Amino acid sequence: MGSVLAIGLMADLQRGGIDAALIETDGNRQVTPLAHMFTPFAEGAKALFAQAVEIACDMEHPQPHPVIAEAEAIITSIHIGAVEALLRREVVERASVEVIGYHGLMLAHRPERYWSWQMCDGHRLAELCEIDTVGDFRADDIKVGGRGDPINTSYHRALIAALDRTAGYLDLQEARLTLIGAGGAPSSYPTPASVHAPSEFADSLAHVLNTADQSPATLLAGGALSQDQDLIEHLAAATGLPVTPLDTLGWNAEAVEAEAMAYLAVRRLAILPIGFPGTTGAPYPVGGGMIIKGRFTEEEMLAQLKVKK
Repeated sequence: MGSVLAIGLMADLQRGGIDAALIETDGNRQVTPLAHMFTPFAEGAKALFAQAVEIACDMEHPQPHPVIAEAEAIITSIHIGAVEALLRREVVERASVEVIGYHGLMLAHRPERYWSWQMCDGHRLAELCEIDTVGDFRADDIKVGGRGDPINTSYHRALIAALDRTAGYLDLQEARLTLIGAGGAPSSYPTPASVHAPSEFADSLAHVLNTADQSPATLLAGGALSQDQDLIEHLAAATGLPVTPLDTLGWNAEAVEAEAMAYLAVRRLAILPIGFPGTTGAPYPVGGGMIIKGRFTEEEMLAQLKVKK
């Protein structure tokens, strides 16, 4: 498919809000970031969301709960508001946006039990924004035995291709390294040490690089902590590689994860994989994401009316 406009939404309790990003992409090699907006959670909402996460983490499998239902209604409204605010600020016609990719707020991730639960009502999001949505990106990968995580490495690969093909991508939000093999497939390497302990994290990253199958010539750093100059200097010294924050290259390091959701949504429309043996542990490249219609042709509306009759 050709390049289209897409909106991505990433909710993060630790970051305390929702990042919304607008990009133009074909879901493959072409990516142009266009806009980013951050919507913070109110303190009361943050407390409710944290309570919902605590309840979900104690469950054997997802099931209805009044606190989670209340939290989902609120966070869905925040998602809708973030889309509307971004469209207004950027003066973008909603009809020009092909799709919204949303992650939702992570409640619990249990691939060993074959489920992962993110909180957002995609049907309501699609209906009120009047734009098709794609969410639940992890489910298909988990169904075939993958971990359903990380799901954003195909976007990291696109960043590497756009900026420096010899680079590795260092996600300082998730403490994870993405490298690209000779055949173009991404591989993901978690770093055991916390990014908030710079010396230990830098040593851990150096060890990961020494044992990885690929050897990058440089590292691109994304995430809010890529603006921490002391951390960047620790990483460069420990690895012996130049470490370049995305912001210095004209990209917004804080927008990357929301951009990734938009990119993954377009990959879903183009029937392209988002999980790989070297990233999620899936046995083969796997697509992912559930499409929910928010915009209907006249023929589709007539067909719906016939069904309701």
